[in-house]
Amino acid sequence: MSLPVTSGYKDINSDMQMAPIDRQKATDYLKRFQVEFDETVTALYNDKFLLYLRLFSSESLDFVKSACRAEMKKKINYVVDISFTKHGIVHEAQCECGAGEGPFGHCKHVRTVLYACLKFVKTGDVKVESSCTEQLQAFHRAKKHTGSPLKARDLNMVGTKFVTLRTLIPDLFIFEMPLIIRTTFTTRA
Repeated sequence: MSLPVTSGYKDINSDMQMAPIDRQKATDYLKRFQVEFDETVTALYNDKFLLYLRLFSSESLDFVKSACRAEMKKKINYVVDISFTKHGIVHEAQCECGAGEGPFGHCKHVRTVLYACLKFVKTGDVKVESSCTEQLQAFHRAKKHTGSPLKARDLNMVGTKFVTLRTLIPDLFIFEMPLIIRTTFTTRA
């Protein structure tokens, strides 16, 4: 699959126009490989496994580039490339994972990106992973305390010894006395 230069891609936003892909054209592509949009694909999309979705338009094709997180290993990302004709038909698709290799990839990552493209064409919006700057800062707000208070004597502090009555006056405690003294002390009383 020949791809355009990466710097030519732009992040998809609601003002952009993509090839008019619809559900029927996408399922026609997937039927060739006996796969479909299943619960796994919709779950990956709704759980924001897509890191980004970018578009490059040429005269004859629209190229979509995306990265999808691996489902089992969260630190692995697979780059997915899909090209559409101007009529909205999937021309080629590939993914970096083992199942999505080649010009006609149909792994769950390709299907998730294809599903995201369908959602974008239909609604003008797409769900991608939130960046750290998208939420308002919250570090200066107090967090709700969910634990119960501890007594100071129950704290486990490294490098400190607790002073108790037992360590100050050990002779007061019968069970810390030697056995002979303990027996004589208890028989006199």
